[in-house]
Amino acid sequence: MPIKTIEIICMSCPKCEQLKAKIKEAVEAIEVKNRAKITYEFKLTTDLRRISNYSLNPSQLPAVIINGNLEFCGQIDASALRTKLGSIHIN
Repeated sequence: MPIKTIEIICMSCPKCEQLKAKIKEAVEAIEVKNRAKITYEFKLTTDLRRISNYSLNPSQLPAVIINGNLEFCGQIDASALRTKLGSIHIN
Protein backbone atom coordinates (compact mmCIF):
# COMPACT_ATOMS: atom_id res chain seq x y z
CA MET A 1 0.00 0.00 0.00
CA PRO A 2 1.44 3.39 -0.91
CA ILE A 3 1.76 6.20 1.61
CA LYS A 4 -1.64 7.88 1.72
CA THR A 5 -1.76 9.65 5.08
CA ILE A 6 0.79 10.67 7.68
CA GLU A 7 -0.46 12.08 10.95
CA ILE A 8 1.44 13.42 13.93
CA ILE A 9 -0.42 13.50 17.23
CA CYS A 10 1.20 15.96 19.62
CA MET A 11 0.91 19.39 21.12
CA SER A 12 2.09 21.99 18.66
CA CYS A 13 5.69 22.53 19.76
CA PRO A 14 9.23 22.74 18.33
CA LYS A 15 9.62 18.96 18.77
CA CYS A 16 6.64 18.36 16.48
CA GLU A 17 7.89 20.87 13.94
CA GLN A 18 11.23 19.04 13.82
CA LEU A 19 9.40 15.74 13.35
CA LYS A 20 7.33 17.24 10.55
CA ALA A 21 10.57 18.35 8.84
CA LYS A 22 12.08 14.85 9.26
CA ILE A 23 9.01 13.31 7.63
CA LYS A 24 9.15 15.77 4.73
CA GLU A 25 12.87 15.07 4.19
CA ALA A 26 12.27 11.30 4.29
CA VAL A 27 9.45 11.49 1.74
CA GLU A 28 11.54 13.72 -0.53
CA ALA A 29 14.45 11.25 -0.34
CA ILE A 30 12.13 8.40 -1.34
CA GLU A 31 10.78 10.48 -4.23
CA VAL A 32 14.30 11.20 -5.51
CA LYS A 33 15.37 7.58 -5.13
CA ASN A 34 12.31 6.23 -6.94
CA ARG A 35 11.92 9.15 -9.35
CA ALA A 36 8.24 9.36 -8.46
CA LYS A 37 6.06 11.92 -6.71
CA ILE A 38 4.36 10.71 -3.54
CA THR A 39 0.99 12.32 -2.97
CA TYR A 40 -0.11 12.03 0.63
CA GLU A 41 -2.23 13.87 3.15
CA PHE A 42 -0.41 15.29 6.18
CA LYS A 43 -2.23 15.96 9.44
CA LEU A 44 -1.03 17.51 12.68
CA THR A 45 -3.49 16.61 15.41
CA THR A 46 -3.26 18.48 18.68
CA ASP A 47 -6.43 16.93 20.15
CA LEU A 48 -4.84 14.65 22.72
CA ARG A 49 -8.09 12.71 23.13
CA ARG A 50 -7.17 10.99 19.84
CA ILE A 51 -4.25 9.23 21.54
CA SER A 52 -6.69 7.03 23.44
CA ASN A 53 -7.62 5.45 20.07
CA TYR A 54 -4.09 4.04 20.00
CA SER A 55 -3.79 3.13 23.72
CA LEU A 56 -1.17 5.81 24.30
CA ASN A 57 -0.70 8.31 27.10
CA PRO A 58 0.65 11.87 26.78
CA SER A 59 4.15 10.85 27.93
CA GLN A 60 4.47 8.72 24.77
CA LEU A 61 3.99 11.64 22.38
CA PRO A 62 4.63 12.52 19.66
CA ALA A 63 2.98 9.68 17.80
CA VAL A 64 3.24 9.06 14.06
CA ILE A 65 0.31 7.38 12.34
CA ILE A 66 0.92 6.20 8.77
CA ASN A 67 -2.07 5.03 6.74
CA GLY A 68 -4.08 4.71 9.96
CA ASN A 69 -1.52 2.54 11.75
CA LEU A 70 0.51 3.65 14.76
CA GLU A 71 4.11 3.32 13.60
CA PHE A 72 6.16 5.42 16.06
CA CYS A 73 5.78 7.11 19.41
CA GLY A 74 8.10 8.98 21.76
CA GLN A 75 11.65 9.53 20.57
CA ILE A 76 11.64 8.95 16.81
CA ASP A 77 14.88 8.14 15.03
CA ALA A 78 15.16 9.77 11.59
CA SER A 79 16.77 6.71 9.97
CA ALA A 80 14.05 4.39 11.33
CA LEU A 81 11.44 6.80 10.00
CA ARG A 82 13.07 6.81 6.53
CA THR A 83 13.30 3.02 6.53
CA LYS A 84 9.66 2.58 7.52
CA LEU A 85 8.36 5.10 4.98
CA GLY A 86 10.50 3.49 2.28
CA SER A 87 9.16 0.03 3.05
CA ILE A 88 5.56 1.26 3.05
CA HIS A 89 6.08 3.04 -0.27
CA ILE A 90 7.45 -0.12 -1.91
CA ASN A 91 4.46 -2.25 -0.86
